[in-house]
Amino acid sequence: MGFVDLAPWKRALEAAEALAKQNPNDLRALRLLAEIHTETQWAIRAWEAWMNYREKGGTWDEAARQAAAKVARTLAFYANPRGDRAEAERSAARPRRWRRASNTTPCWLAPAWGPRRKVPGGPLGLVG
Repeated sequence: MGFVDLAPWKRALEAAEALAKQNPNDLRALRLLAEIHTETQWAIRAWEAWMNYREKGGTWDEAARQAAAKVARTLAFYANPRGDRAEAERSAARPRRWRRASNTTPCWLAPAWGPRRKVPGGPLGLVG
């Protein structure tokens, strides 16, 4: 059972979706929707919500980047068992583009994937 199946999360998600639908340019509503989708682990909806928030001019701060990176890692993880190596690599690479210009900011994938190293099967260690 996922979080979305639990009544409080379901009500929160329904309320956030209604708020975002009523106010499609309200950045607070869009961010709330993205955060709830992320928290409930509904990855594809979370990704779409984060990208919508960003496209509408939402603040792409550290917390937003980390939450979206978490979702991207999840999408990469889900693509692997489907045998969709290209999508897995695309999803894993998305957050790398969000690094700051300075090299002092680590890759957002570092906590999940560790330091870069040569791995059989490509950057994600996927075996063909």
